Amino acid sequence: MGVSQSPTYSINNDDDENDDTDSQISSRAKVSRKLFDVITKAKYLERQIDEAKPDPSDISSLTDEDLNLQLTLFESFQISAKLFVRQALLKCNPSALESQVLTNDLTKCIDILIDSPAQASLVFPIFMAGIHCVTEHDRIIMKQRIETFVTLYGAWSIKRIRHILDIVWDRNPKGDLVVDWMAILNDLNWEINFA
Repeated sequence: MGVSQSPTYSINNDDDENDDTDSQISSRAKVSRKLFDVITKAKYLERQIDEAKPDPSDISSLTDEDLNLQLTLFESFQISAKLFVRQALLKCNPSALESQVLTNDLTKCIDILIDSPAQASLVFPIFMAGIHCVTEHDRIIMKQRIETFVTLYGAWSIKRIRHILDIVWDRNPKGDLVVDWMAILNDLNWEINFA
C-alpha cells in the first residue's frame, strides 16, 4: 500500500507542480500581454502626435512672424506630449538618450517663445522640459527660464511647477529614475492648470 501511495503522491505532486508552473506561465503571459498592450498603445499615441498638423484655417491669416510663433508653439506641444508618453506610460527615465534629444529640442522652442505673444501657453512645455533636466547646469538654466517666465507673465501655475520640479529633482538627482510627479501633486492636494 505504501508503494502504491508513493507513486500516486508523486504523480499528484507532479501534477501540482505542473499546475503551478502552468499557472505561473499563464500569469506571466497575461502580464506580458498587458505590458505589450501598453507599449503598443504608447507607440500609437507617439505616431498620432508625430502626424498631428495645425488646422490650416487656424493659421492661414497669420503674419509670417505670428505663423512662426504658432508653429513653434505647436512643435513645443508635440514634443511635450511625446515626453509625457515616454515618462508616464513607458516609464522612461529622464536621462534616456531619446528623452534628452527631445528635451533639447523642446528647450529651443521654449527659448524662442518666452517673451513672445505665445508665452501664455508655455506652462506644460516648461514643466515637461524641467522634469527632463538631468544635470545641475540644465536645472539652473531651467530655473532661470522659469524666473524669466514668472517675471514676464506672472502665472500662478508656474510657481507651483517650480516647487514640483524642486521635489522631482531632489528625488532624482541624476535623472536616472522615474519620479511620479502626479503622486506628488496628489500628496500636496494640488492641481496645476497647464492651459
